[in-house]
Amino acid sequence: SAETERCSLQKTIEDQEKELEELRASETESSRLREMERQKTIDSLTETIKDQEKELEELRASVGETENAKVLHERLHEFEQERQKTVRSLTKTIEDQEKELEDLRASETESSRLREIEQQKTIDSLTETIKDQEKELEELR
Repeated sequence: SAETERCSLQKTIEDQEKELEELRASETESSRLREMERQKTIDSLTETIKDQEKELEELRASVGETENAKVLHERLHEFEQERQKTVRSLTKTIEDQEKELEDLRASETESSRLREIEQQKTIDSLTETIKDQEKELEELR
């Protein structure tokens, strides 16, 4: 009967709405986990920079206390150059990760938007079918 079919279509719509909610929750969790991983990387890189700066300060102190200041000064200069390369590399890594995260967020947003459009089309189509059947049922009465 039309009522049974209408109930069936309503259940289909409810199921699709539930599925959409689950997809949104899954995307949010996935994004949150990537954000946590990115933050761990940034924290680790920051800690490495702090350790290098501490080592650099120790080398500077040692330069002032040693008779062999020239050799230590050269080592300090080499270390400083290496530290600068490391900082540049870490900065690039962070920028790349931020871009990747931004791209992933954009992709998820677009994917979610397309699913919502598709589900709305289905809902609209089912609603139109129900209206047509109700009209046909009314005409039959």
